[in-house]
Amino acid sequence: MQARLVLSEGQWNSVPLPVGRDPSWTLAEEYIYAAAYMSALRQQIGGTRASQLAEACVLRRLYPGLRFDPRMEQEIQSIIPK
Repeated sequence: MQARLVLSEGQWNSVPLPVGRDPSWTLAEEYIYAAAYMSALRQQIGGTRASQLAEACVLRRLYPGLRFDPRMEQEIQSIIPK
């Protein structure tokens, strides 16, 4: 399993990358995933949901026209740093 280290609230955290992720992901997408994942965890979102939201953030970056249901869109916006 691959993981990326990200700095979150002064601590280095190892974030596991999702198994079966899109092969078009670059290193940049991996770090975006990791940052979004940690942001979701800081907001008390569970690990599975945090992974789903982080992956959705990356997919929206890769496919700009991609949209999700309104609830998911709201959750994605809540974990993206302003």
